[in-house]
Amino acid sequence: MNPLYRSMEAFVITVDCGSMSGASKQLNLSTSAISQQIQKLEQQYDIALLHRNTRKIALTEAGEVFYQGCKDTLATLEKTQQQLNDLKRTSTGDLRIASPAGISCCGMLGAPLKGLIESNPTLNVQLIVKDEPVDLVSERIDLALVVRIGSLPDSRLIARKLVNWQQSLVATPEFLERNGLDPAVAINDPAALAPLNYLCHEILLSENYLISRGDTQAKLSLSPRLVVNNMQTLIGLVKESVGMARLPQPEIHQELRTGRLIALLPDWDMPPATVYAVTSQRESQPLKVRAALEALSQAFQDHVARTAS
Repeated sequence: MNPLYRSMEAFVITVDCGSMSGASKQLNLSTSAISQQIQKLEQQYDIALLHRNTRKIALTEAGEVFYQGCKDTLATLEKTQQQLNDLKRTSTGDLRIASPAGISCCGMLGAPLKGLIESNPTLNVQLIVKDEPVDLVSERIDLALVVRIGSLPDSRLIARKLVNWQQSLVATPEFLERNGLDPAVAINDPAALAPLNYLCHEILLSENYLISRGDTQAKLSLSPRLVVNNMQTLIGLVKESVGMARLPQPEIHQELRTGRLIALLPDWDMPPATVYAVTSQRESQPLKVRAALEALSQAFQDHVARTAS
């Protein structure tokens, strides 16, 4: 507790007990220690707070004003401490989660959010769906889901890796046919893709990246003809045969299974997209944030296992 609050507490309990000896017993301090605490207050505010004699104490006019102020301040402090303790022990209050539209729309948030609100009746969740970067502090975001190739650069944030998403370069059969390619014949020559329209999400923007096939590595050089800032829009454009795009497999696994989309370079591995749960840096997280992290981590692992089977 702040030294000023200790002195205020000693002063209030002394008044309530009617003596410094009574306060010393309640606070388990010596009478001289109680007296010193009150003297510090009088010196700090340059005014007498107590009338003292050998048998009892009485409040001065200033002491009466200060006593009520101290009571109110200490009550507020106690209430605040209780609220903070509740936040540590229970998932309560408001929880603001930011998520890209792609994650929010592909069936991975329903289960963890349902579990959170059903298990914690005093927890209110606000889901902010946006593909633009978020400022956790100014937007009061407790937890943000972020998709990146490689690590996050901002050291002010705490990033917990939830899952690696494998990516595939995909296109529709119609798009391939329009460009003189047979959808039934696997394309494994990276050079064959150079003339094709390449679409790209801005967070995955990279004209050159390494792909691998066994021990062989190759640089895939594709210049985006169209850049999009929303994953669902990008997927929609690919389905409409506008071009090919590098997409996370969990978001298109049904289309790949049904043949609505075809994986290009199927024998080559693309760099994975990593999904992070990002929080602001602090010594300890409220229980509601920790509960959300655990629920989301499990949900992403389960989703990857389902789509891989």
